[in-house]
Amino acid sequence: MTRSTPLSACRLVPLVVVLLAAGPVFGIITHPSAGQPANTPGDDVIGKWILAGGVEQTASCVAIAPEWVLTTQHQPGAVGTKAVFGSVEYVVAEIYNHPTADIRLARVTTLGGGWAGLSNVVDLYTGTAETSAPLVTLGGYGRETGATLNNGSIDYGYAWGAVPTANTPTWGTNVIDSTATLSGGTFPGTDVLVADFDEFGTTYEAGIGEKDSGGGFFIQDGANKWWLIGLGQGVERAGETWFDDPAARAVDPDFLTAVRVSSYASWANGIVPE
Repeated sequence: MTRSTPLSACRLVPLVVVLLAAGPVFGIITHPSAGQPANTPGDDVIGKWILAGGVEQTASCVAIAPEWVLTTQHQPGAVGTKAVFGSVEYVVAEIYNHPTADIRLARVTTLGGGWAGLSNVVDLYTGTAETSAPLVTLGGYGRETGATLNNGSIDYGYAWGAVPTANTPTWGTNVIDSTATLSGGTFPGTDVLVADFDEFGTTYEAGIGEKDSGGGFFIQDGANKWWLIGLGQGVERAGETWFDDPAARAVDPDFLTAVRVSSYASWANGIVPE
């Protein structure tokens, strides 16, 4: 599945490769020479999503209130799943799956059932100007950037590398090109934000990869307040991220999608207490 022209706003898009943890799945992919941005919402706003009895995360999640996290629904999860922020483990005590969209809300407690008290939380964006944001910050846990892909004459992308073991997420940036709606798969009708992986389209440009499902897409307003606008959801290819098409020799960057949080903010805010 390739794309030679930008996706138009509100277009129905086919189901992309979702970021599951069983089989081929994905994390934040960055240009190795660019490093990571210094200005982020903070490492402790992103958590690992780990199934009960497991030791390795299957996805990522975002803290939106002292006891509440958001993630995507296409990966497994239920009461007893762990959410790990930094080195602190919490447990899912309640779970709310959206009836149609690829988004999930969970209430977490300490392992003993006490008040979680997540200290770094981010509000849900409710506007419609995601494509006007000059820069979006992406964060999540997942595979590191692997070897540079080269067809013998040009570099055209990166393979996905190892899953990092550190308890800190990877950060990058991108720009939202359009909004769209998924047209197939398990969650057709899910509203998404669409970005692409140009070759250094932004400073610290990033794509998403394995185990980055549910990771955060954030914007910062004029008052330096961070807002959650999206949750990492899918990518064009599994195992590789391309910024060019080496066969066609045309600029054809891979695209990535994030669940559009503004479409589901009223649903989530209706469940989370004030």
